[in-house]
Amino acid sequence: MNVEIPADLTPFVEQMLSRGTYGSEAEMLVDGLRLLRSQEQLRTDVEIGIMQLDKGEGLDGDEVFAELKERARQLGGQKAN
Repeated sequence: MNVEIPADLTPFVEQMLSRGTYGSEAEMLVDGLRLLRSQEQLRTDVEIGIMQLDKGEGLDGDEVFAELKERARQLGGQKAN
């Protein structure tokens, strides 16, 4: 597959390559595609969450945060505020 990088993105690509962040344009493309896939999954998850809330399947926020603080306390061995 041959991909032409738009002129406005070329300096960014060159910068990332010169920093050593990526070893090749192909690596950057693969990473970009993975990010797009993650973004699409997040969008799907948010849509599902909204539908669940619309059906009244949500959780009480105070209870959720209290549980998260307790888990963090147990994992960290610290007091929750």
